[in-house]
Amino acid sequence: MMVCLAVFLFFTLSEYAEWLAAHDLVIGILIIMYIMAIGCIITFPAVLILVFLVEGIRVIRHEGIKPANLLSVLFSILLCIYLAVWPAIGNLGKNALGTTLYIIISFLAVYVLSLLAMYSLSAVLNLFHLKKKRNADYIVVLGAGIIGDKVTPLLAARIEKECDSSGKTP
Repeated sequence: MMVCLAVFLFFTLSEYAEWLAAHDLVIGILIIMYIMAIGCIITFPAVLILVFLVEGIRVIRHEGIKPANLLSVLFSILLCIYLAVWPAIGNLGKNALGTTLYIIISFLAVYVLSLLAMYSLSAVLNLFHLKKKRNADYIVVLGAGIIGDKVTPLLAARIEKECDSSGKTP
């Protein structure tokens, strides 16, 4: 969204430059919006890396070290490697096959990272509740099933964690 806004503002500034030259307030607002959009584009990957790293560590502390709990930390490390190391690797490929492979992997990485960024943004937006808080005695948390008459490892970990923190036996 910010990239689209930056491109739109760039073309707006260049197309209506003569009209805007006579209106200092409007051009000032558009330039400020352009700078803010570029700033968001530049800082978004760093914020995304930091948020995923902090949340990954929080999940690991809360639910233990398991492969599924390491995904957000792994994502932040891979994103950092992609942004820091991958451009240097691209400069090393001088042949057509290396360049083609680099472009394909880059597009796939950008696609996957965009999907994860959109998911993260939607998760953050879902944290905002416009309704009043309700005083509920119980809540039902869905998402951990039972296999036959055995609990899944995720549900077992949640039960054990709850029992450990409350001091009760399961």
